[in-house]
Amino acid sequence: MIWTIIGIFLLIYVMIMWLLPKVFFENLGWKSKIKGRLPKKVNEDMHRFGKEGKTKEDVLDKVINYELKRFYSKYYQYANEFVLFFRNNVRHLWEKKGFLHCHQQNLILRYLLLETGRFTEQDIKIRETVCYIGLHQYLQIRVEEKKWINVDPFAMRLNHKKGELLKGSFENLFKK
Repeated sequence: MIWTIIGIFLLIYVMIMWLLPKVFFENLGWKSKIKGRLPKKVNEDMHRFGKEGKTKEDVLDKVINYELKRFYSKYYQYANEFVLFFRNNVRHLWEKKGFLHCHQQNLILRYLLLETGRFTEQDIKIRETVCYIGLHQYLQIRVEEKKWINVDPFAMRLNHKKGELLKGSFENLFKK
């Protein structure tokens, strides 16, 4: 009896926290087509970063720093900004400033990286992890032929370093 209840609870948890967000929130769980364009000045800055950067990792660092200045992250802010979850036009997100959810920060970062001309869609992978009780998204970026770096702008705004995942993520539970 107890195992049946636990099984039902786990099934409901997986449906609510893992499957439903992937179905209802575009860009969470799969790469959606990028909608909208950012202002001309932003695109020009990205083209300049692409030309000036010696390596792809150098370009990545410049783009991350550029984006980090615009938005902020905060644990549990998603509950206050629930309606924002459904926005996926980069222009509308860019104009908002302030707090953005992890999948929206990643959408903007993906857009910015593609605008540099140094990255393609094949260089960017969307990844998810369970963080505390919810789903959290980060990116893996290819900077060399066989070198991928975890990039989590949401976590970086909370004082994590490039390559580190958000504390509380499932992967961090098994790190030594």
